[in-house]
Amino acid sequence: MKIFTKLFIQTIIFCLIGVVNLVFAQPQSPTLTEKEVESIREAKIKNQTQWVFTTNIVNSEEIKAKTLYREFNGNGNMTRQIIYSPDGSIISDAEYEYDNNGRVINSSKNETKVNAKNRYIYNTDNKLERIDTYNESNELAARMNLSYDPNRSTY
Repeated sequence: MKIFTKLFIQTIIFCLIGVVNLVFAQPQSPTLTEKEVESIREAKIKNQTQWVFTTNIVNSEEIKAKTLYREFNGNGNMTRQIIYSPDGSIISDAEYEYDNNGRVINSSKNETKVNAKNRYIYNTDNKLERIDTYNESNELAARMNLSYDPNRSTY
């Protein structure tokens, strides 16, 4: 009975760790903060992998699981992000393309149930103006137009 209880507790802990990692490893905006981009560029980081380590309570075996993988271009911008479930399967695989000003212009995201591509259009003031979303057949599925109030000082 004690072994069953320990195994049950270990399973619950491992599942909770997996859920916590999924919550905290959700895809972030493809545009990192300027400070993060600068740090990645200066350090010449090509990719980043995040792992979670736990120990099996019953046999003290170490369990490791990859939860996140990111790739960066020479300018420090994230060009790919893969999120993994605790069993190692891919939850989400997103790719990002940037213009010469470091702005996202295209993105694609493949998830378990949804595959979509986005195209980002900027206005002459360098502000995001429109996002077009395309489905698996490369047909326009949605469009979001953004407008800005020139009299407003903060957003």
